[in-house]
Amino acid sequence: MATVLFSAKESFYKAQYAITQSWLDFKAAIVNVDGDCWSLDVVMPQGALRRMRLPVRGRFVIREQFVVTAIAIEPRHVNP
Repeated sequence: MATVLFSAKESFYKAQYAITQSWLDFKAAIVNVDGDCWSLDVVMPQGALRRMRLPVRGRFVIREQFVVTAIAIEPRHVNP
């Protein structure tokens, strides 16, 4: 399960970077797992992260020694 948590955070960090162009500290996100789904929330989102719909939800699958996580980040319209 530790690999699922790590992979979920990595999925989020890579996806959010494409939108925000900013790095996020690894401890700034909290992941919760329920069945084959996961959700990630950001502690004190700032800047472009405030324009994201949080928490971000994703799915995962474990097959043999492989873990795959997936997300889609939906923008939220917020006045600057």
